[in-house]
Amino acid sequence: MRISLILTSLIALTVIVSPVEACPYCKSEIGKEVAAGIFNDDFILNAVLTLLPVPILLSIVYVINSGIPFSKYYSKENASQHPDSQTTLVKASGAEHD
Repeated sequence: MRISLILTSLIALTVIVSPVEACPYCKSEIGKEVAAGIFNDDFILNAVLTLLPVPILLSIVYVINSGIPFSKYYSKENASQHPDSQTTLVKASGAEHD
């Protein structure tokens, strides 16, 4: 069992590493310049600025999914407890279509 796990892991690693070795640009001068431009001193700042919208978007999705936190105070159950807040339907004037 343990040997099959090790062999499977080694096969998976060789399959994953092969495409990386086949990249014609990675070892060229252009590839090295691109990597140096990405992984420079500003890498942490750029990564944070790139990922900054993610928590904001997740919070928007959470609010949409769970509802606005103060909406429980304006629910239908609270409206039924306060007769002043209930509205009555008024029939609009004009021709009736039945």
